[in-house]
Amino acid sequence: MTLRQKRYLSLALMACGIFLMFLLRKDIAGIALLAAGFVWNITMVHCPKCNEWIEQHPGEFCRYCGAKIDWDGKKE
Repeated sequence: MTLRQKRYLSLALMACGIFLMFLLRKDIAGIALLAAGFVWNITMVHCPKCNEWIEQHPGEFCRYCGAKIDWDGKKE
């Protein structure tokens, strides 16, 4: 799974959680999905070189080590 796919999955989980919480009033399930998306993002979206978390506003380069981030390359 590429970094871009991991990021989109985390955003989709968080969006579904927000949808459940605010539109369908399913608070527990919504909070669970929101938390799952956040945890997925924190644990899976890392710089391939230095392994630091790529925060909420990612760029082309890692802000910690300066390595170019290949968003569409699969981690070996």
